Amino acid sequence: MYEYFRGTSGRQRGFSFVEALVTIAVVGVIFGGLFSAIQFTTKLIGHSKAKAGGNALVSERMEFIHSLDYDSVGTEEGVPAGSLPQATSTILNGITYQERLLVEYVDDPSDGYGSEDENGILADYKRVKVEYSWNNRGATSSVELISNIIPVGIETTEGGGTIKVNVFDAGVDPVSGARVQFVNDTSDPTIDTTKYSNLEGIAYLSGAPAGADYQIFVSKDGYSSDGTIMATTSNPNPNTPPIAVVESSISTMNFQIDLLSNLSILTVGEPTTQAFEDNFDDGSLVHTVSNVSVGGGEARLSPGEEGYITAGSFFSTTAAPTSFESWESVGFVATTTVDSTLSISVYHDTGSGLAIVPDADLPGNSAGFNLSPINISTLDTATYTGLALKADLATADIYETSRLYNWGITYTVNEPTEPNVSFDLVGSKIIGKDAGGEDILKYEQSANTDVSGGYQLSDMEWDTYTLNITDDDYTILEMCPYSPFILDPGVNLTLKATLIDNVLPSLHVLVTNIDGAEIPGATIQLEGGSYNESQMTSLCGQTLFRDGGLTIANDYSLTISAPGYIEEVLSDVSVGLGSHETVILISG
Repeated sequence: MYEYFRGTSGRQRGFSFVEALVTIAVVGVIFGGLFSAIQFTTKLIGHSKAKAGGNALVSERMEFIHSLDYDSVGTEEGVPAGSLPQATSTILNGITYQERLLVEYVDDPSDGYGSEDENGILADYKRVKVEYSWNNRGATSSVELISNIIPVGIETTEGGGTIKVNVFDAGVDPVSGARVQFVNDTSDPTIDTTKYSNLEGIAYLSGAPAGADYQIFVSKDGYSSDGTIMATTSNPNPNTPPIAVVESSISTMNFQIDLLSNLSILTVGEPTTQAFEDNFDDGSLVHTVSNVSVGGGEARLSPGEEGYITAGSFFSTTAAPTSFESWESVGFVATTTVDSTLSISVYHDTGSGLAIVPDADLPGNSAGFNLSPINISTLDTATYTGLALKADLATADIYETSRLYNWGITYTVNEPTEPNVSFDLVGSKIIGKDAGGEDILKYEQSANTDVSGGYQLSDMEWDTYTLNITDDDYTILEMCPYSPFILDPGVNLTLKATLIDNVLPSLHVLVTNIDGAEIPGATIQLEGGSYNESQMTSLCGQTLFRDGGLTIANDYSLTISAPGYIEEVLSDVSVGLGSHETVILISG
């Protein structure tokens, strides 16, 4: 019998390389966790220590303020006035603390608030807010205490009054959270204190010492500013001079601020345009048709067994320019009757068929348009590389039909820039009068467009502005929007001035409705002597008469008509250098 024995060598087996790596990783995780815990604990201890110091300081400061008599509780340059600084700093345990102190009068609602106060005294008592802030490892922390200081005896406004500031926006709605700064450099002591408007847009400065020359400045982040204006040599007669405070009275001031806007000015030359057009001589430019007869210069509902079929539609072929800068407009000429309708919609080529352009990109498109022209200039050429038109015809009387005589899609092939064009831009808000009694405008600027024909203006206040091209080398073919124009609050507006070489004589015509909205597609006939010319207004409601036998005279007549408006006739119209007429049409 044989016996086998498993022996061991005299050398002990060590760690493998992988085991060593695992051990190192585990140890690293353990020590990393310990380090993070120690770091967090240190940070927590530091924060607790700093907060304890802040609490001690704020409590000590408030106790000191409570020890003062009522009349002494106030801040330097503040209302109520006193010897306490509005801002200071102190060091405790190696930590620098910033102190901010606010003392203000409070109008207690128990006896009526504001103008409804029973005794007319808005300074019922004082409210004190003490705040200490500090920086700990890059983070700012703070503690604060608020306390009311009640006067001994009956409330009084002896020696003082109240300023009430109403802050409105452009629509005369209240603006809350507006910063209202009150400054008086002539009072003793001087005053420089800030309040914020409440939800009703009101800020009060109660207990202000009686006197003159209180300046008020109103602002808010992202908003325009407003305020009083001191008389100067350049503005000796400001519209809103500083206000005076009368003892035991309320002095009221109103100010308006609103969101700031951006204005882009663009100067360009006369564009080169092309168009897809169909006069319906035949059906060669029709893609699909249903219950509509096309030919002989018109499209109409197809005949039925008796009269016309009650509804039909058809599509144009697709206009897909190979090279162009922008879409411009859709135009059409049509007639309808009392009982028949016609609407036009814009479709685009998706590569697999036609789809309607959504209302998000062309508002009103899903319902269809019945007035020409249709503005399609905002359509993105990268998204909409090809467009087609659809006409929907319907009638409630089988013996009547609407008729479409032509339609087309216009696009811009090239629009050159006009660089370095000089202009003046002025607002309409007046801030005072000069020594000669002339108005001083709040906004005036002269500038030139850059090499790309552009000029950017940011943080503009809402106003009615006028842009004047001061370069004598140009005649305005079109300015959209035309001046004067309204810059609303919180908008980004682009004004494009299309310029041509100076033309003499010429007549620029703008057609608007009673609300100032431009009327596109209006027909304007200019007559005088042997001159008789008709033109249609652009998408911006404008056209320019030039050349073609036009002469300098002041006895021309204008006849202006547009669907849905009463025809207007003007006589003794002057035509010369840079002549202009604005025509307002009345609905009817």
